[in-house]
Amino acid sequence: MSFLNDQVLPALDAADAGLLSALNPKKRTRYWVLDCPSCQTAGAAYYYPGHSRFQCSRKNNCGHSTSLWEYVLAGHGGNKQETFNTLCAAAGVVPPARDGEVSESQRLSAVVRSVLKSALINNTSAGDYLATTRKHPRDTWDRLDIGYYPGAKWLEATLKQRGVDLALAREWDILPDPKYRESLHANRLVGWWKQPNGTLRLWSRLIGDPPDGPDAPPKYRYGEGMVRTIPYGFRRPGHNTLICVEGPLDRHALEALGIPANATGGNAVIDAQAAYMAANGVEALVYFIDADKAGTDGALATIRNCEPRGITCFFATPPAGLDVDDLYQAGEGATIVSLLETAVSSGALLAREILAAGDDRKSFESARTYWKLRGTLTPYSWDVFTRVMQAAGRPVMPLPSEALQMMARLLEDGVRVDDAQTLIQRRYGLQIAITEAR
Repeated sequence: MSFLNDQVLPALDAADAGLLSALNPKKRTRYWVLDCPSCQTAGAAYYYPGHSRFQCSRKNNCGHSTSLWEYVLAGHGGNKQETFNTLCAAAGVVPPARDGEVSESQRLSAVVRSVLKSALINNTSAGDYLATTRKHPRDTWDRLDIGYYPGAKWLEATLKQRGVDLALAREWDILPDPKYRESLHANRLVGWWKQPNGTLRLWSRLIGDPPDGPDAPPKYRYGEGMVRTIPYGFRRPGHNTLICVEGPLDRHALEALGIPANATGGNAVIDAQAAYMAANGVEALVYFIDADKAGTDGALATIRNCEPRGITCFFATPPAGLDVDDLYQAGEGATIVSLLETAVSSGALLAREILAAGDDRKSFESARTYWKLRGTLTPYSWDVFTRVMQAAGRPVMPLPSEALQMMARLLEDGVRVDDAQTLIQRRYGLQIAITEAR
């Protein structure tokens, strides 16, 4: 059962995965309320994601503690292999190659997580930073699944003592190449990003704010060879809407508020992530973006990658200069919830950018992206786009009609034919040829 306890159950939210649906689970901030399977009292039991048991809160009358393994096992008629496979699939964990055998990759993953989480508990400065500055109390660290990287020399000695494959640890960039004395993750908070092949790569975050200057270390670092196809923290949604943020600690801030979230590791949902989301049943996305040009550019890239795959996008924008984690640290949980509830549709965002660009010649290049993206929108986003444009007195026409009308307007304003053709191509991606009839 060590593989189950070390790798499967810590990554499992059994209620979100639908394994406890018969007990009518209801989500609270950090746990689920369930019907007690022992005394049959509605809403009397509670279950924390990542835990191996759930318990009745009626201690004087029942107080029964139910093993998650035993409960799911009963639902599979006592078939242990089916139960094991079900739990692995729900947690998104690859089971051992053979029954009872743990691969070297799985062993390395489990040991790395264990020793780095222990290092966090034993390091005062890292612990105080996470608990005091980042506002994550110590009793939540196990669910956070975050550690601390003291240094390559310490980690190599510890992994060697635990008998894991050091060459594999270097291949995963957990240990640096021997020609380097130290890891780029040293003296940082670290977490582990699940890879499509079942392995992991480290991400790390500077403790404190980076100093000013061109030589300042980056706030976040990501392991060499890391693939971001699977968003950080992704689990089977259990519903078709996903909430995404940029950084891993932003994701943990939302989770601390009881908001299931994922991180992309950048200012946009990349193409591979969008494909993975669509394949896993995601139909809508709420993405937190910065209130600046980089945020808008990220939103446009997210629209380009998600909307053609049927994922309707919405964007929440914190106040300028702040991100989700800043709001969480300031105790502004209500503001975060409000931003989610008022997130702007991609259709409204595109319409806003088009209207702001105007029709002068200088705007043609900048507006081209917006006009091209409107053809990728989902039906819902297209409907919002149309309504916003019509409300501004700009009825939406098919793209060729819009381009022809703009061409005529440019020619009436005295623009040369070849210049007008160039401007139309830049803005709409269309070529309009004018030839004399013979």
